[in-house]
Amino acid sequence: MNLFSLIKQTDSCKARLGKITTSHGEIVTPAFMPDATRGAVQTLTTEELVATGTQAIVANTLHLYLKPGSELITQAGGLHRFMQWDKPILTDGGGFQIYSLIHTSNLKGKVTEQGMHFQSPLDGGMHLLTPEKSQEIQFALGSDIKLAFDDCVHPGVSPERNHESVEFTTLWSNRARKRFDELATDTDNPGLLLAIVQGGDDLDMRRKSFEGLAEIGFDGYCYGGWPLDSEGTFLEDLLGYTAELMPADKPKYAMGVGTPQDIVRSVALGYDLFDCVLPTRNARHGYFYTSGGVIRIKKKQFQNDFSPLDPECDCYTCRNHSRAYLRHLFNVNEAAGKTLATMHNVRFYARLMERIRESIENQTFDALKKEILALA
Repeated sequence: MNLFSLIKQTDSCKARLGKITTSHGEIVTPAFMPDATRGAVQTLTTEELVATGTQAIVANTLHLYLKPGSELITQAGGLHRFMQWDKPILTDGGGFQIYSLIHTSNLKGKVTEQGMHFQSPLDGGMHLLTPEKSQEIQFALGSDIKLAFDDCVHPGVSPERNHESVEFTTLWSNRARKRFDELATDTDNPGLLLAIVQGGDDLDMRRKSFEGLAEIGFDGYCYGGWPLDSEGTFLEDLLGYTAELMPADKPKYAMGVGTPQDIVRSVALGYDLFDCVLPTRNARHGYFYTSGGVIRIKKKQFQNDFSPLDPECDCYTCRNHSRAYLRHLFNVNEAAGKTLATMHNVRFYARLMERIRESIENQTFDALKKEILALA
């Protein structure tokens, strides 16, 4: 069964309206998924998250495996029941998270054909995550969209390491596909399995990566690796090239694309799904995304500003609290400030995607894109 349907595409670019059907409801695309890394969007209750209008979330396979453990979540009836979230959940394969642990946390680890060996940040113990185990954990969590295990590398790696990354990703994705199909026989709703295209900034390797994955066959494909270069510039040509490789009748997922400007650029390239820690992480530092651009609420200019944060926003934060009050909460390190900021930013992103979908439906996407880009 094809769980993705294409509804409409714009006349002027590749922006498209679609729908992903899951056992926990539909995701109308383009859609942004906040990161609920450990089974929660930081600082928010599930009820508060529901109120933002979020359609789906991303949960972290590796971190939930380490704590509290997939066995406990299985006993709870799966992640949906554990966190009381009845909408779709996407889980990652775990490769990027292990890469981050090895390269940013000074923890031991190595990549082999078997899988990824890594040191736990919790107790220092060594673990091995394989493509098969990644699928077993994701099935235990009960996610609606699962990702194949991949070998993510930094943009600056050697051609030899980049080639190895593509080879491992293809090999591991094939093993993930086989284990997914085995596990799917024991459940009525296995969901979708997406594969991740690697290859760095080498177009030939990107094509080689996709062709190897397409030969195996998946329900959708993801742009893997960094969407930005070392200067922070959005790699529009590279993402566009990768999107062109992907079939039109399956969802296209731009992993890690996070600013409103980069999202509308990626929508114009044909991508359907997005996730990033940016709106929630920046919220905890007092950065509010608004219809007029980013507001850094800690600045003194907001000390006596009793106007709403964003008059165009319908979220709880904007309906009830002034900029002065929000600034006060952050300046006294009150936890409520982070909650109100996260509620607002997650709702802002949900509204952004609603506006994008409406503009595609009405053939006014180009005008909206121009508006969003002007806010940078």
